[in-house]
Amino acid sequence: MDELIDIATYDGMKDLLEDEFPAFLEMFFSENQEALDKIKVGLESNDADSIRAAAHNLKSSSGYIGATKLSELARDMETEASTGSIDKVGDMFTESQSIFDTLKTTLS
Repeated sequence: MDELIDIATYDGMKDLLEDEFPAFLEMFFSENQEALDKIKVGLESNDADSIRAAAHNLKSSSGYIGATKLSELARDMETEASTGSIDKVGDMFTESQSIFDTLKTTLS
């Protein structure tokens, strides 16, 4: 699990938000599943701009909670899509969805 999340960042956010943390975590999972869904649709429709925008959102919010591996993959998807090429995004998406599912199961 340490390879998926920076515990210091996660605990820092938990300490900062205190009683609001469970609602924040719920929002994190909801919004980021939406971002992943948009990436999937972008892949299906060959829409690099949609992928780039959704990956950007995923990158930022994952970083806030310390989900470093997910944030790195989102950064890579954003970078790839910004070139107009999405050839490598499919594999990154699959790995991102898997990591996201693991985080959701573990942290919820």
